[in-house]
Amino acid sequence: MRAYFYFYLVNMYGDVPLVLTTDYRVSEKLGREKSETVYNQVVEDLKAAKQLLGDNYPNGNRVRPNKAVASAMLASVSLPSRMGTG
Repeated sequence: MRAYFYFYLVNMYGDVPLVLTTDYRVSEKLGREKSETVYNQVVEDLKAAKQLLGDNYPNGNRVRPNKAVASAMLASVSLPSRMGTG
């Protein structure tokens, strides 16, 4: 979910604070990170999700991500137009 949210945040706003902790004392002092750094974190999160998520939806309802969703999102993040080369 973090990858999903940051993907859209960075596409809308460019450089954004990258919060990787739940400690509010740390996150309240964060500045904006370069878009490239945020995209790298998105890719890492999606690679981890592909390893951790199952192939099927847990209860048949399509309300939670699965491995296919993480793969599709990773493909979308990797598109050349996202990198400004297409």
